[in-house]
Amino acid sequence: MGMKIALATPKGGSGKSTLTMLLAGEFGNSGLSVMILDTDPQKSVAQWFERCAKRNAKPENVQVEIVSDEGQLADFLSADGPDVILVDVQGTANQMLAISAAHCDLVVVPCIASELDATQALKIPKSLEGFAGRGRTATPYCVV
Repeated sequence: MGMKIALATPKGGSGKSTLTMLLAGEFGNSGLSVMILDTDPQKSVAQWFERCAKRNAKPENVQVEIVSDEGQLADFLSADGPDVILVDVQGTANQMLAISAAHCDLVVVPCIASELDATQALKIPKSLEGFAGRGRTATPYCVV
């Protein structure tokens, strides 16, 4: 079973989709198979991938799936799949983050160095603690 990483933040413009694409490219270039699950309503990652395909410049070993509902996300994350799955998740108060937290090995929280962004980024660890419930360990996370 591969590594599963969710990239999540409630604030737009923090670099979440950009970081998702950069990580996918690096993992793919190192020979790992990568699937990006784009759950963000803006579909920035899927649009980026389409532009790359039109220029014959798709990153090696990377595929992108648009995921629009919770059941589809749970299916992708539960199945055997590629070496690395990256989940692009927007927001905190939604089921996509809860499902990602339940299945992923790590949640990465991109944050621009500002008080506003930091305040928003703190919502992710609080959500992860809430999803864990009593007696459980929250999904590990890091803020970048």
